[in-house]
Amino acid sequence: MKQPKTRWTARGVTAVEFALLLGVMVMLLLGAVDMARWLVASASLHEAARAGARMAVVCDLQDPDVAGRAVERLVALSALASAPTLSVVAEPIGCSAANCTRLRVTLSGAALNSLLPAWGGQLPLPAAHVELPRESLSSRIDGRSNPSCL
Repeated sequence: MKQPKTRWTARGVTAVEFALLLGVMVMLLLGAVDMARWLVASASLHEAARAGARMAVVCDLQDPDVAGRAVERLVALSALASAPTLSVVAEPIGCSAANCTRLRVTLSGAALNSLLPAWGGQLPLPAAHVELPRESLSSRIDGRSNPSCL
């Protein structure tokens, strides 16, 4: 009875099947990890836009640090292939701190570095838009520094 030869053949088939399926399973796993990273980056981008909008409505309209502080809030900034650009639009257009009613903050143009080379290396993130009503729009309140603007 030559059963050991059959057993070796079955082991060889198992090894070949494992080798073929391993590549597919690794790609599925990396795809799931990429999707989770994309969701975290999208949520982080929206949170940074919200923080930027909050700083923009309580600080001076022309405060240059608003964009930097908003982008600093991004989780895993090093994983981004391209940093987002922040734009602040005051309504009505051309208003001053005394007569603005709303501010719209947008973070756009960001992309995430992908783990899968099949995606082309980058996963674009959706733009984050946040609109808030005007508040103080001043970095100084009654001669004191506004703590939100520090």
